[in-house]
Amino acid sequence: MLSIAMATYNGEKYIREQINSILQQTYQNFELIICDDCSTDSTWIILQEYEKLDVRIHCYKNKQNIGFIKNFEKAISYCNGEYIALSDQDDIWEGTHLEYLLNNIGQNLLIGSNAVLVNERNESLNITMKDIIHIKNVPNDPYLIFQRLLYMSFIQGASMLFDKTLLVEAIPFPEDIPHDYWLSIIAASKSKLVYHDFITLRYRQHSDNVTENKKRPYFKNILSKNRNNQSTLLNHIKNKLSLCKNFEKLLYEAISVYSKENSIIKRIQQTISMYTIYKTTNWNNSMSLLIYRIFRFFIFKFQGG
Repeated sequence: MLSIAMATYNGEKYIREQINSILQQTYQNFELIICDDCSTDSTWIILQEYEKLDVRIHCYKNKQNIGFIKNFEKAISYCNGEYIALSDQDDIWEGTHLEYLLNNIGQNLLIGSNAVLVNERNESLNITMKDIIHIKNVPNDPYLIFQRLLYMSFIQGASMLFDKTLLVEAIPFPEDIPHDYWLSIIAASKSKLVYHDFITLRYRQHSDNVTENKKRPYFKNILSKNRNNQSTLLNHIKNKLSLCKNFEKLLYEAISVYSKENSIIKRIQQTISMYTIYKTTNWNNSMSLLIYRIFRFFIFKFQGG
């Protein structure tokens, strides 16, 4: 069996359309777990209606608002399936969403797919999530996939399916890291993540969601936080990813590779950011390597590399 974890909050406007798209999937052996985070509109009433209509639907209401990351964590904790798919409350799944992901995850821990953006009326905007995050080609090599994820997330939660065993290391979700990005990082650190450029859902754009947040490099998000928390948070990441022996090397490679995609000003900004990360994480004995990387990608830039 497969489980679907959905987190809701004041989603009355679009929730019916999304639940209907789930119930109409070509793959039907699933349970739908929904956790509502104290909605103040009619969302909970709508969820109760669906729960009565289909025995596969199980709804839970939080006693207090806990935020979307912890709400997803709670929904996932109730899942019984071997595989878990995440669902937002306002998207629309293509009919083969679950079937495609399940058939293509293979021996990996997590699979992600593409999505087409639509407006409030479900009209295509003729752009995909892959276009939004400015990725021409996602590498197939596990090393390069992890390297790219260190710079930017390219898999959204609504388009992913993961093996439940991934939760052994992923739970509890860190409060300052988006849950879908965290799951991707853990899977990629084990060379068990795959991405398919196949559209499996319609990602709705409206006044209550912001696609721009999906584009921001994760480390930039960390550096914009209170600097007193940076060392603790980044070391938490390092400890969680202890099985990835080349983590430091991958971080420095990310500086070199992705700085080539930007202007010289962006390259300088990234160098400053990455150096700040280095100073706050206590990753010792690699200063010479860091300096070498910095000089190398600036030299290659001036040589047209």
